[in-house]
Amino acid sequence: MDELPETRLVREDRRQVGGETKLGGRPTFLCGEFTEECCSEPMVLLGQFDELDFPEAELPDRMIAYVLICRKCQVITCAASAKG
Repeated sequence: MDELPETRLVREDRRQVGGETKLGGRPTFLCGEFTEECCSEPMVLLGQFDELDFPEAELPDRMIAYVLICRKCQVITCAASAKG
């Protein structure tokens, strides 16, 4: 999978971001791997957000939300992975 450089986040309130939240890099999958495709190519991870880092987002327990982009047509989509 083509990928963007990985960057870890620091919250504005300086609270520790210790989960799997990051921008770019390779996705961290909780329950098997999946590949979103667009234009016949795998989409690239823009960011992933772990519910452990952002409880105010009210994601279900042990869920990661992903934001992905197609390099060709610039379509952006969201996906999620939960520990079963």
